[in-house]
Amino acid sequence: MQISLPRTFAFTVLPRLLMGLCVGLIFKAFKKRSAAAYTVTAFFGPFLNTLFFMTTLIACFWNTDVIQAWAASIPGATNVFLFAVLSVGVNFIVEAIVCTIVGAAVAKAVDRYTADHPFHRRSRRGARGGSHGRSRGDRSGSRINRNQEKRPSMETLKNLYLKHKEIINYLLFGGMTTVVSWGTYSLFVKAIGMSVGVGNVLSWICAVLFAFVTNKLFVFESKTWQPATALREFVSFIG
Repeated sequence: MQISLPRTFAFTVLPRLLMGLCVGLIFKAFKKRSAAAYTVTAFFGPFLNTLFFMTTLIACFWNTDVIQAWAASIPGATNVFLFAVLSVGVNFIVEAIVCTIVGAAVAKAVDRYTADHPFHRRSRRGARGGSHGRSRGDRSGSRINRNQEKRPSMETLKNLYLKHKEIINYLLFGGMTTVVSWGTYSLFVKAIGMSVGVGNVLSWICAVLFAFVTNKLFVFESKTWQPATALREFVSFIG
């Protein structure tokens, strides 16, 4: 296989980062930590991992000898789309079923355990403050508390994010939109063999749709998908 460090980095790192980020955002979109939230998130883990993995693989290495030989060895893989489906289709179905069932159960159990763990109850009592413990002269505890106060707590980072949430999400999804545009252009032009003009148009459409959906959900926090409302928002977005 022709080695390219930037492409290898993109192939090995970007799919996992995007999958983890998107799964976290999907879970955050649910207002309550319910069984539906655990199940949907557990399903999207393997789905997005497979989608990003195969998209990056094809975009970065489709024209290499190894991938072409792999595609030639799969009966019926006459184009890049069929290659992706036939090479990972069965594996994805099994992985999706197992991860949806097991992942949802494990996530619910872990969430319940961490919520009821004594450490978190002590942390909550400590956050409310209490001079009683300090009056006993617990010097080691005071030193630990002072050291913790020097570091930015998770609550501080959370408040900082919430304060600048719209700007942070806008920049984050703007960067991801660039990745989508680049990836789909490489897929259409380099992997499938479309003309540059057609590839540019299709990659622009994919990037705009991705940017609209992510900004609608996570920047402007509009949850309605009624056709008239969504169409009006889309026209306003691209206008």
